[in-house]
Amino acid sequence: MYPYYSRDRIQADLRELGGAIRKSMGQNFLIDPNTIDRLVRPVHEALQTCSEPSVIEIGPGLGALTHRLIEYAPVTALELDPMLATLLRRQFEGQANFMLIEGDARRTLAGLTAPVLCGNLPYYITTELILESLSVPGVQHLFFLVQTEFAKRACAKTAESSFTVFLRNFGEVKLLERVPASCFYPVPSVESSFFTVQLYEERAPAAILEKLLRMSYRSKRKKIRNSWRVGEALLPVETVEDLAPSAGIDAEKRPEEIAIEAYHTLARLIAANVVVDPERHA
Repeated sequence: MYPYYSRDRIQADLRELGGAIRKSMGQNFLIDPNTIDRLVRPVHEALQTCSEPSVIEIGPGLGALTHRLIEYAPVTALELDPMLATLLRRQFEGQANFMLIEGDARRTLAGLTAPVLCGNLPYYITTELILESLSVPGVQHLFFLVQTEFAKRACAKTAESSFTVFLRNFGEVKLLERVPASCFYPVPSVESSFFTVQLYEERAPAAILEKLLRMSYRSKRKKIRNSWRVGEALLPVETVEDLAPSAGIDAEKRPEEIAIEAYHTLARLIAANVVVDPERHA
């Protein structure tokens, strides 16, 4: 039986190793078994659609999701905290479906492949980890537990942020469930949410779309034309303005008022009409 539904057991095992919960790393452990069951269910359903099911799990913590996921597929767990890595080894030693890689997932993801990737992401590097996850070879389904405010932004139906637009370039984004703070130990100050990205073929070249979004969201209070004209010209401004109507973009509107798909269309048009320096980063 999974040992870490108990707050006392969590404290005792960490104390035995001479450590404690590290709030600086955003450590809040799932301890509600019903919630864990509900979160694992859609991941399991995704695995059933894969010809060679396997999972990469970012930030397994104490193994709340891991202990269920290994029932269905091989799991490669990426854990940064050495103490948690020790407890994971103790718990899953001898399990054929479990492999632990200790280190920062922003670096250890390189070279890994799996059709399903999931994680309970620390708030301070949530965006970075999601963007890294998009480039994992062979990945088809992403599942993330994050702060609700972030999940709402990621799952928005309108272009309220550049991240929303960028993420929709890679897949269909859907909010699955809200998770109350009481389901964690320690209890966080904010609610969390579980969302998924079902990946499809990129709608537009990512490098060009990123530059376009950086230019467009320099100031959400400005008309998008004015945003394009201030700051560094990451793309040729005159060309962007000339192509915008063909993408259905009214340059007199603010960036969040533009349809998500219109940004993708404009990025494709730019790609077809402009030679962009591949070494130049937004």
